[in-house]
Amino acid sequence: MTDAILGDCVGEINQLCFAECSALTSVTLSSNVKQIDESAFMDCISLPSIVLQDGMTKVSNFVFESCYELANTNIPYDVTEIGVNAYYDCLSLMNITIPSTVTKIGDDAFRVQEWTKEDQYQYNKMLNVAKNRVVICLPSTPPILGDGAFSIVTGKGDIATYTIYVPSNSLEAYKTAPNLSNISDRIVPIV
Repeated sequence: MTDAILGDCVGEINQLCFAECSALTSVTLSSNVKQIDESAFMDCISLPSIVLQDGMTKVSNFVFESCYELANTNIPYDVTEIGVNAYYDCLSLMNITIPSTVTKIGDDAFRVQEWTKEDQYQYNKMLNVAKNRVVICLPSTPPILGDGAFSIVTGKGDIATYTIYVPSNSLEAYKTAPNLSNISDRIVPIV
């Protein structure tokens, strides 16, 4: 399957529904889709984009894990929680905007794993993410952040150097927040 069009009768995408559909390159969701369950798109390694619908309140655990080509997506403004490993190893996801409604981001939500030169394609993408990803975090109060949520961990430790932008009046709160204080040098105010 390369294309999936979900009509108005679909309100929820069940767990593992499209998992491991490695040829899937296009998904169209109706505005009625308000819930996507765990791992629904896990390992859809060719999926380049997906538009999530308003009204969703959670980005589920593992939902887009290992979607290597996922470069364009959104987090709707009703979302309050981003689950564990939700965007783990999304090697093409360079621009992330976390809406002001988010209060919790799970462990490894945006983490990239270590890739070696043996996997040249993924290795090059990992290095690109490490330097060039941009995260805009809009909540005025720092979300509760799980371990490794914004990490790129290799045998040498966390190699991520990309920038996390936060509201200027919340800069100090972000820099001292649990699981963010160790990356405070990458946290800068939104100008």
